[in-house]
Amino acid sequence: MWKLKHLRHLNLSHIRLDMPKHSDRYSLPKLLTLWGLSVDDKIPVKNGLDQLCHLREAGITFCLNNCKDLLNWISGLTSLQSLRLRSKNDVGHPSHFGGKPLSLSSLSKLSHLNLLGKLPKLPENLPQGLKVLTLSLSKLTEDPMPILGKLRQLNVLRLLSDSYMGKKMVCPQGGFEELRVLKLWNLKNLEEWNMEERSMEKLKEINIRCCNKLMSIPSGLMKQRSLKELVITNMHEEFIQTIKRLMRNRDVILTHKDYIFTPLPWEHANHTSDGVHSMASHINV
Repeated sequence: MWKLKHLRHLNLSHIRLDMPKHSDRYSLPKLLTLWGLSVDDKIPVKNGLDQLCHLREAGITFCLNNCKDLLNWISGLTSLQSLRLRSKNDVGHPSHFGGKPLSLSSLSKLSHLNLLGKLPKLPENLPQGLKVLTLSLSKLTEDPMPILGKLRQLNVLRLLSDSYMGKKMVCPQGGFEELRVLKLWNLKNLEEWNMEERSMEKLKEINIRCCNKLMSIPSGLMKQRSLKELVITNMHEEFIQTIKRLMRNRDVILTHKDYIFTPLPWEHANHTSDGVHSMASHINV
């Protein structure tokens, strides 16, 4: 495979790549897409992966004691437009990204970013061209909204399971200028969500799932004509009734769903259902 001089797109299934000894150090010179790559301590990044320098799309799962070489290689991929990074431990459960904040400022062309794993801190120098951002299991303790609100081209923001562990979240004044879709899933500690003036003025869709302590959404959203759809899943009855009251006389599609999810291997769940049950009600208010 290393001899395929004109290969542009390579999709793997969690496979490790190791360059054979005595091979051309500049193999796969035209490779643009590399998905499904698995990296661990058995095959160092410096064995040849770091010679792939023209990638535009990359999906990497890694299990490393020290991810310095991996992150240094990624920071040098200045043509990268889409990046998915997943950290796991030796039994396949989500792990951490190391002790230092990620440095992604050099990736000026990056528009899609998906990170799964514990972050020591949300990077303050995220590429300003980001359009779609997904965070999962980041375990952030500081409110990410003041930083994320500065991303002027962000269209879609997904804060998924345990990406933020705090109780309060505030969307900054004038922030999220281009945001259209916001998903808040499994933020188990979130109790209060506030929004300052002129924030999220173009927001069209909100999707809230399993945020069991959240009592309401910002009242400022009720005044925004851009909002067209609100999807709430597995939320408590008090929240549902509050939303229905706030949305009264608004031309917004409100969808209420209840699911029983099969827990993932690393999740501590009280139920052991191995099926998925769904119940949805669609209400125009």
